[in-house]
Amino acid sequence: MIKSKIKFESQVNSSFFKEVKERVDEYFKKTGYTRKANKAMIIKIVIIGILFFGSYGAIVSGIFSEKSMLLLAILFGFSNALIAFNISHDAAHGALFVNQN
Repeated sequence: MIKSKIKFESQVNSSFFKEVKERVDEYFKKTGYTRKANKAMIIKIVIIGILFFGSYGAIVSGIFSEKSMLLLAILFGFSNALIAFNISHDAAHGALFVNQN
């Protein structure tokens, strides 16, 4: 059995990539939004951070009942997922900071 390799067009030469890039550029030009973090994104990060550190702090304090600790653990896990999927996604696209260094 001969297996052939699947090859994809380079992103730079891809007509799909060029079309998407043009549409995204047009969107930002039309709306006046910036590609970097705005107030809403900063507020989102602060809220997620408060949920993460607040739930962690409440868990390690040990002053809550078992049922409350379970709810705090769920909140901690949820906030951890928000960091992983939401904030990390924004960071991967270079949307969090103006300076990329």
